[in-house]
Amino acid sequence: MSKASMIMIISDRKYKDALLNEINKTASYLLMSTYGKGTLRNKELADLFGFRETPEKIVLFLLCKSENVDSFFEFLNENCNFKNKNTGVGFSIPLEA
Repeated sequence: MSKASMIMIISDRKYKDALLNEINKTASYLLMSTYGKGTLRNKELADLFGFRETPEKIVLFLLCKSENVDSFFEFLNENCNFKNKNTGVGFSIPLEA
């Protein structure tokens, strides 16, 4: 099992402060934080796939201990609505030396 993981998150900007606070609490190391803009402009496509337009995004890349990944994703589900459709994307990649 790897000792570190990289996490990538795309979320609504309204969760920025909560995400940054959780990153600090879990002893994660923020690599990059930037703003993003959603590009969905096709109403028919959005309706077909059940998407909603939310153009104001925050994109985060961070490093954390692999043992903290599950609790971080629990935080996303409970506090940033990631368990609901169209609220954000997050994934982790285990890192090996």
